Amino acid sequence: MADVAWPVGLINSLESAKQVERGAGWRESPVASGPAFVERLSDDTPTFFDVGFRFTRSQARVFDAWLKFYDMQTSPVFFDFPVKIPDTNQEFQEVRFTGNVPQRTGQNGVAWTYTGRVMARSIISPDLDDPEMILTLGILSNYGDIDQYAEFLDIAINVAAPGN
Repeated sequence: MADVAWPVGLINSLESAKQVERGAGWRESPVASGPAFVERLSDDTPTFFDVGFRFTRSQARVFDAWLKFYDMQTSPVFFDFPVKIPDTNQEFQEVRFTGNVPQRTGQNGVAWTYTGRVMARSIISPDLDDPEMILTLGILSNYGDIDQYAEFLDIAINVAAPGN
């Protein structure tokens, strides 16, 4: 994980403001006639998150101080950020701000709002280590709770039928 941590106890970004954009690892080559063909560029494609924050005045002061302390304005560093992804076992992703640090976009009474964009070099998820297993569990569980189905399967294999 990153050398810089998200401030302990500071709230996460607003879920309603979080949008995800994944970079493409390929491009369609332009051709003069006929169908275009796909050219693979890279397996290393970043994921971008548009994020928004709503802080109290004290939280905004802590956030501003954290940005200043780690000099995010002039040299963005990677930091551990709480990003929710479908894999519920992974709480943090290593990200950095892109373009500029989050900008204060409003103040309404006691709420201070910021918007920004972060980039994850790659999404860290145990699900991505074995996608075939996740696909199989999805099918077997009829696309229900995959984690619960995996627990039942583990019990059936390791408890109910040991040594087989």
